[in-house]
Amino acid sequence: MALKQVRSPYVLAGGFVFFIAGFSVLPLPAAPVTLVVFAMLFSVAELLVSPTLDEVTAQLRREGAGLTRAYGMTATFAGVALLTGASAGGALTKASVPRGPLST
Repeated sequence: MALKQVRSPYVLAGGFVFFIAGFSVLPLPAAPVTLVVFAMLFSVAELLVSPTLDEVTAQLRREGAGLTRAYGMTATFAGVALLTGASAGGALTKASVPRGPLST
């Protein structure tokens, strides 16, 4: 019951904080605990952001075609963010791996 009064912007902001925390773990040395911490933080962020974003989209557009268009735009921005985040995370991980004589 207490969580019903938490507003969507706060849930979205909390989710993005968890995303930032998860990606900030990537530069740490590779270890099983690093993987587990990243996976946990990323999963919590996804659980907070995805359903809340759908709820906010539905609240913004309540009419027929407008709702479909709003969901399409949300999916488009989510796809662009996914590609950007994956590229940034990969670059961050690659930059944090120590270079050896055989690395490319």
